[in-house]
Amino acid sequence: MGNQFIAVLPKSDMVIVNRADTYEGEGTPMSGLLDLVAEILEARTGEPVQSPGMAPLEVESDAHVTHVPAEQLQEFEGTWTDPPPPLGVDPAGEIRLTVDDGHLVGHFPTSGTFHLYLQPDGTFYQEDSHRTFVPVRDEDGSFAGIVDRRYLEREPGS
Repeated sequence: MGNQFIAVLPKSDMVIVNRADTYEGEGTPMSGLLDLVAEILEARTGEPVQSPGMAPLEVESDAHVTHVPAEQLQEFEGTWTDPPPPLGVDPAGEIRLTVDDGHLVGHFPTSGTFHLYLQPDGTFYQEDSHRTFVPVRDEDGSFAGIVDRRYLEREPGS
């Protein structure tokens, strides 16, 4: 799936693991992946280290990752029609939203479970996929569900 693989290379005393981004049908192009493996093999020169060690990956914090008081998220908790009824489209399914540790957790039947982080503009940032979800409200202003911003930006009829 997405060209994920484990290459075991006993003669080179190596194992290469590729974990691919498979969101929205993405993956690692096989030609680029094979080129990378070839580069790794070419770069492997010199004496092996007797006691190699692991070190944690240093990453910058993501400004989109937020934690807010649970009270700020309670109105969003529940099971919601997807897409929300105010959009006037036949429902395709449901999305379940729960509150956990200062953010929402979205349970999407077709794509999995993801953290959703409330942004200053009122939208929700989905971890890993970098998608933005927009709250949709009924005529009376009550919350009716969320929708991917790309859905709102698409051409009518597409």
